[in-house]
Amino acid sequence: VTGRAIGGEVFLRYRPAGVFFGWLSLTVSKSLRTGDEGTFPGAYDVPFAGTVVGAFKLPRSWCISGKYTLTSGMPYTPIHGAYDAEYDQWRGISGDIHSERFPLFHQLDVRVDKTWTGKRARWTLYLDVMNAMNTKNWVQVSYNRNYQRLEQEFWIPIIPNLGLEVAF
Repeated sequence: VTGRAIGGEVFLRYRPAGVFFGWLSLTVSKSLRTGDEGTFPGAYDVPFAGTVVGAFKLPRSWCISGKYTLTSGMPYTPIHGAYDAEYDQWRGISGDIHSERFPLFHQLDVRVDKTWTGKRARWTLYLDVMNAMNTKNWVQVSYNRNYQRLEQEFWIPIIPNLGLEVAF
């Protein structure tokens, strides 16, 4: 199999000045593979990816920040069902390579932290919440027993993380 990829990225940053800091990244790309089966998207082809990050400094050394990511769905090869009467069972027949895509992937992560500065160390207590919107993003293909319907297998649920960081 041979392949090629092309793409570009734009990155905009708002320098930390005052109470806000943030950046925006947009990527557009395409990867194609060519083999005996023809030309098809690469296994990790993501034609669009965007990320927005922002942080606000609040009074009394508090900070709230977040990251929102939106990307094209990953490609996958569909499977179609065919009934095999001889063996009385359904068999999967692969469709065109990477001819289908999962829905858009999007996720919001948020963080709240409080910092105390002492003579010898800086202490930061934080709460991170991954996938704060509990978005049900697809991660792999799975079918029901006769291959007529995709079964949903999702990405991570909401994951809270409470932590303490100490810097000397």
